[in-house]
Amino acid sequence: MTTIRKMRWAVRRHSNWLSWLLMLIGLILILISVPTWVWIAIIGLGLIFIGILVRRRKYLV
Repeated sequence: MTTIRKMRWAVRRHSNWLSWLLMLIGLILILISVPTWVWIAIIGLGLIFIGILVRRRKYLV
């Protein structure tokens, strides 16, 4: 078996967990590359959104 055929066979055989692993590695790289102030802004906007939902109370039981 040539190297390319072995790689194709391995990818086909392990495609399920390999795709999850690649997505996880990509997500970790994105998390590392984004600056801290972006996460603070996202958390702040999330808290504002949750505050609006709590005031309306029809979305939260």
